[in-house]
Amino acid sequence: MKNPWTFPGPLVLPDDELAMDPDDDGQTFKEWHDMGKDDERNQVTAEKKTIYVILPPTIPSDMEKEMKDWHKPKLPRSAPSSDLPKWTSSSPQVSDLISYLRAFYYPMEVVQFPSTFAWRPWHEPTKSRSKKALKRIHVGLETPGKPEIFGIRCRPSLDGRARMQVHLGDVTGVFMTRMPSDAYAVVMLTDLDLYEDEDDDFTVGRSWGGSRVSIVSSFRYNPALDDLAGIDRAHMWPNSHCKNFVDEECGPNDDEQTRPTKRTKKSSSEAHGKPPTDSALGMAVQAAKRVPKLTTRDELASYWFARLAVTVAHELGHCFGFAHCPYYACLMQGVNSVRQDGQVPPYLCPVCSAKLSWELGPLLPGDGSRTEKQQAWIKEQSTALKGFCGRWSHVPQFAGFEAWLGNRLEDIKEQENKEERA
Repeated sequence: MKNPWTFPGPLVLPDDELAMDPDDDGQTFKEWHDMGKDDERNQVTAEKKTIYVILPPTIPSDMEKEMKDWHKPKLPRSAPSSDLPKWTSSSPQVSDLISYLRAFYYPMEVVQFPSTFAWRPWHEPTKSRSKKALKRIHVGLETPGKPEIFGIRCRPSLDGRARMQVHLGDVTGVFMTRMPSDAYAVVMLTDLDLYEDEDDDFTVGRSWGGSRVSIVSSFRYNPALDDLAGIDRAHMWPNSHCKNFVDEECGPNDDEQTRPTKRTKKSSSEAHGKPPTDSALGMAVQAAKRVPKLTTRDELASYWFARLAVTVAHELGHCFGFAHCPYYACLMQGVNSVRQDGQVPPYLCPVCSAKLSWELGPLLPGDGSRTEKQQAWIKEQSTALKGFCGRWSHVPQFAGFEAWLGNRLEDIKEQENKEERA
């Protein structure tokens, strides 16, 4: 794709992951293609072509008091309300997320995991009651099917935003014991805050590509935390490429001279001029700006859903063996903050799209070479995603994505016409 306003370079602001790790060489298509099973690339097969979505564990009545408001951020009195709908088996967001993933990972089967996990009281086994173990706080996580209860470490968050966080590795280890035999990948959702090690403030998501498992927390995406996280809603994707915004973020600041010298990758504001109005990015910006400011509870819940859906798609990308992408602005770009999270696009760049189309193209019906299947898949995935986003055009991210996809499909059609005339 030659048009830089369809696939612009990565947005790199101070303290972003690429700014802190400028030597990231990325993962080329060939490097990904040549990976073996031991290198975390799993191929989709007729037996394993289903993505399972596990809902947040339920809180039974005997745990309601102990876990009261664990899913709600602790906020200053002046902060907006964090009381948004919880994700349960009856929540409309669940079917919406599954629909989004079906479009993104078209034509894979994406289904809700048929059973639910549950939080339970935890009693430390007598044999492990060491002084160190007794100092830890645990909660139990019960598996569906043949019930087993596992101890999950938990703690108050270091930044004071969560009443309690649960240990990411402990939770993941439990749901891996119930991995369906036909699963290509499994993603578990949780409405509780997560942490990975003792020095972590928090973690929003994690994937183990070789094991094909992911976990994503909705906690830090709660809109009530936006101001505290430094999130500027007016400059989330696609408006994150605004030249004035980039200039302001990359300009000198008062403590610039006191910072330790460190090699970083700088964002060139020259590469982020105003996009032409008829370009993919320009049309995305215009569409997003036409959406009224989000104010009602339902509007904020939709905005919350959009952010979570994009992160789930990113984490599942690692299950296909994709590394973080430094080549373009891309869904698979690495991020190191919730603020940066909202500034990357929801689409795959040409490099990452080539990988996914190579993997999923053969699932399409009909004859054709692998390359022809790739091209057909890109068009069909874009069409499926555009259809989904059209139903969510009241959310800026999805309104912008729909416009971007419309322009992308026009480019594809134009290329097809050129090839027919040749």
